[in-house]
Amino acid sequence: RRSGKPTGSKLTADEQSKLNELLEK
Repeated sequence: RRSGKPTGSKLTADEQSKLNELLEK
């Protein structure tokens, strides 16, 4: 996992939803 670019266009839908959950909390 590379740190530096939290939101990249190379994220899968599953990763996106997981990130969204963390960001919304």
